[in-house]
This record gives sequence, structure tokens and C-alpha cells, in this order.
Amino acid sequence: VWTLQEYGDRLFSIGGSIFGPERTMFRLAVSNLCIEVLSQDVAKTPLYLRKRTKFGWEIVAPKAHPVAALINSMPNPFHNGIYDLMRETVSHLAISSEVYFAGRRTNGGDLLEFCSIPRGRVAEAAVNIENRRWYYDIQPSSNHDMALYGWARGRQPAGTVSHVRHRSLNGNEALATSALSRSAVSLLETMQEFQSGSYGNGGVPVVAFGFPDALDDKQFERLKEGFRRAIKKAQSDGTPVILEGADGEVPQVHKLSQSATDADFIKSNLSAAMDVIRFFRVPPHKVGILDRATFSNIEHQSLQFVTDTLRPILELIERSVGKFLLDLPDEYFEFNV
Repeated sequence: VWTLQEYGDRLFSIGGSIFGPERTMFRLAVSNLCIEVLSQDVAKTPLYLRKRTKFGWEIVAPKAHPVAALINSMPNPFHNGIYDLMRETVSHLAISSEVYFAGRRTNGGDLLEFCSIPRGRVAEAAVNIENRRWYYDIQPSSNHDMALYGWARGRQPAGTVSHVRHRSLNGNEALATSALSRSAVSLLETMQEFQSGSYGNGGVPVVAFGFPDALDDKQFERLKEGFRRAIKKAQSDGTPVILEGADGEVPQVHKLSQSATDADFIKSNLSAAMDVIRFFRVPPHKVGILDRATFSNIEHQSLQFVTDTLRPILELIERSVGKFLLDLPDEYFEFNV
């Protein structure tokens, strides 16, 4: 499970305080599962460096290329293999729809290491209009950031940094999933708060009593205290609440809140959860929603998930990372799906 500390607090913050839909996504089971499914499924897909030949292609051996060696072992000293790096990268893409890659090289241009950088650590880019050059201002904020990519601190030209955008309308600014799904995520969170409040109150709805005749102060206080004790006992051991009346006049009880049954909570909660997972393009059975699952449609949805959801992400990473890590045109990255 990703924690706020692992993921980077500035990704979720404005002015230093944690806020917004990104944090909510980690609190909701369905959105957290969507992030986990996407990140783990991409991370466990083998990544190879390939080279085009006159007979097709061949896999480049780790001993034959420094980049192949890095993706086969450890891309940097802080990620335990390419799996960890890809999992972190896709988690950023799933939430904010963008992430940055940077590589550290020797003076001779040989690649030493590379890593991903979250959007919260990259300030607004600068453009030199005259020569059409683009720059990124990388700003590590913690000791961990400095150790991981402190060597990239400051203004970096676009050629040394890869800006990976999953969803964009102008080729630069990403449309974050957290922003697009804010209404759906907020609705599901509100419903879960309603459910928590209902069970936290023992399932007792908010009610009002109406009496044919007005009560004096002494009667009112006696009724209030007696009813409070009766409800507490009913919640603890199920003792029924008895309302007494005078001269055959029984107080009328008016329910002011809806129960989970009245609100058709299970159906509404399922519908709200489905709205959230649609933004991630994850099939329901991948996050444990099996209401309409059959053997045939699960198999079809799984294949569709690979072709329509995973494959675009894989190709995006292949092109974006290969563009700034590889020097020769006949070299390219490819996930083995």
C-alpha cells in the first residue's frame, strides 16, 4: 500500500498542507485498488531493450549495453530493480497523469542511473521563444529527494528530462485523473461517511417526537433523560425502547434521517464505485466488484484491459523513456505483454 510519505507529500499539497482529491483516492478502497492494479500490472510486465536487425530484432544483453544493464539490475541506488521504479511511475500516471524521468550521465555521455520525478517536484517550465528551447526546473525538497535526484536539481533542458503525459489537450499540461474524477470520488467518500455515521450511531436514525399536548419543563427533561438511557441500553444489548403515553395518547415518532435501506445504499454505493473506476479504465472484477461477473465476460474484460488500458500506458513509457535514454535510432524499449 502506498503511503503519503512514500508517494511524496508535495504531490498532494499546496502551500505545504496536504489537500485534495489525491489524498482522498488513497483513503477510498476502490480508487486505491485501481492505482495498485495499474501499477503492479505494468511493473510485473518484463521490459527489454531491443535492437532492430535485418532479420527483425534481437534483445540486447545487459553486458552489451549500459541501459540494458540498468533495467536488468537497478536503475538507481534507491529502487530495488525496474519493478519498483515502474510501480512508482505508473502510480503517478494513474493519479496525476504525468511524471518526469531524468538520467545522470558521465562527462562522456554514458548513462549512470535514471529515476522518475513526481510533478510536485518540478516547477513551472520555462521557454526560450527565440530558439524554441524548453526547460524544466527540478526542485528536490527532502533529504530523500536530494539523495535520489539531487544531481538533477535546477533548470534542465528538455533533452535531458522526459515529461511523460498520459492525458493532455495541448501536449504540455496534463489532465490529472484526480481532478477529472473529483466529483465521483467526493460522492463515494460522502456515501462512506454516511455509512460510517450510521453504524457509529448504532444504526439508530435521527427522530423527533410529537405530543398532542405540550410538555412542561419537568416532563421534557424526564423524557429526554429516559430516552437517552433507553437508547444506550438498546444499542448495548438490544433491549426494546418503550414509549409511555398518558390517557391513551401515544407520542408520534417522526424519522428525520434516512436509513441505509431507505437510501438503497448498497446499490447507490456500487454505482458510485463504478463511476470512480471508469476514470481509471479498470474492469470491475479487478477491484473485487463481481456482481455481474461471469466466466466469459471476465475473460473478455481481462483481454480488453490489456489492449485498451495497459497497452497505451506501456507504449507511452516505451517511447518517452527511450527518447532520452537511447542514442541510436535502431534501439528501442518494449514490454513483453
